[in-house]
Amino acid sequence: MQASGIQRFSIDRVEAGDTSAVEDAIAVEEPLEIRLAFTRPEGGRSQQSISVTMRTPGNDAELAAGFLFTEGIIHDTDDIA
Repeated sequence: MQASGIQRFSIDRVEAGDTSAVEDAIAVEEPLEIRLAFTRPEGGRSQQSISVTMRTPGNDAELAAGFLFTEGIIHDTDDIA
């Protein structure tokens, strides 16, 4: 089974002047925007973009939670709704 963050391509490999057709695995990255939804002190809900990061697709919720934790925006999982 192939991982979702990997794609296979046919390439021409050149070694010591010899060329051969081979298959190679390439990591795929896509952008992920991390946004916060929050209640403003004066009332009402709002959203704000915090970051756009490149990542291999998959486990986006865990990546976003870890990012928010390491940046000090949240302190534990109870801060996430």
